[in-house]
Amino acid sequence: MNEGSTVDVTVTLATEQSADVTVPITMAGSATATDDFTVTGVGGTNNDELTIAMGDTEASFTITAVDDTATEGDETIQLGFGTITGGGNAGSRTTATVTINASGGGGGGTTTPATTAPGVPTIDAATPGEGSLVVTWTAPADNGGETITAYDLRYIRSDAADKADGNWNLETEVWTGSGSLEDTVTGLTHDTEYDVQVRAVNSVGNGAWSATVIGTTMPAPDPCVTALGTLTGTVTETGSWADDCDSANRSGSYAHFYTFTLEAETEVTIDLTSEEDPFLYLLQGEGRDGTVGAENDDIETGVNTNSRIVETLAAGTYTIEAPTYDEEITGAFALEVSA
Repeated sequence: MNEGSTVDVTVTLATEQSADVTVPITMAGSATATDDFTVTGVGGTNNDELTIAMGDTEASFTITAVDDTATEGDETIQLGFGTITGGGNAGSRTTATVTINASGGGGGGTTTPATTAPGVPTIDAATPGEGSLVVTWTAPADNGGETITAYDLRYIRSDAADKADGNWNLETEVWTGSGSLEDTVTGLTHDTEYDVQVRAVNSVGNGAWSATVIGTTMPAPDPCVTALGTLTGTVTETGSWADDCDSANRSGSYAHFYTFTLEAETEVTIDLTSEEDPFLYLLQGEGRDGTVGAENDDIETGVNTNSRIVETLAAGTYTIEAPTYDEEITGAFALEVSA
């Protein structure tokens, strides 16, 4: 029985009697009368007798477990039934046990609340990538009383006209029990805003979706710009001039651009060779719009029409612009950059 609840104990005679009979009752065990339980329906000086009226074959008394505030373990009431006075036969059973559960519904017991689906997680960030978003989140404060076993994620373009549930892109089990709470959503359109939501899952079911966070993917990479990364040695690239990549600094010429980064002050040599007449610019910063820091037409005028720049550069990011000297010239070239 749980704290705050009752149980009826019935004593039954084998045969009907022609007079009242009395059954002595003892109550022992770890539970304490008054503090842990009360008894009604019994008599006697110490509430230790049960009377079965003439003509009846049974009588009952009631035990009520006290609903207290104490933190206790399970407790027992050991019932003993003595020799009947007044005649009658109570059969062979002379004992019974009543257990008061510590996990009962009362304030003194430890209750086990019903488990539910988890609470709502919080998205911390939707970090842009090239055609992707890296979504990170924090677990909900309430797991519903059960371990969170997975997270689902869904997303939709922010400019979507209809954001009904069925129109979202759903990715289930993007996290299943280990690792950081994050997921990379791929296959997205460049330079586009997306609404993102996450929900937690436990054995009961799916929690509610989180608040929406908007993430914007990176713009599409410039096809005319190649990233060489951090320059630590010699890098060689080959390419060709075409009319889909215009020079930023030589009007009418075609060009290609290469970015690189230096981690410390370094002397850098840049060579551009071609059967055509090339030209070289070294720009400050990343991308085709930087300020010109150095330029070269011919390594040796009238002798070597290839281009070379040799500069000692501070740590930072730089861009090489490799156009032709003349306008609208196509053809192949080779670029070598040494640090």
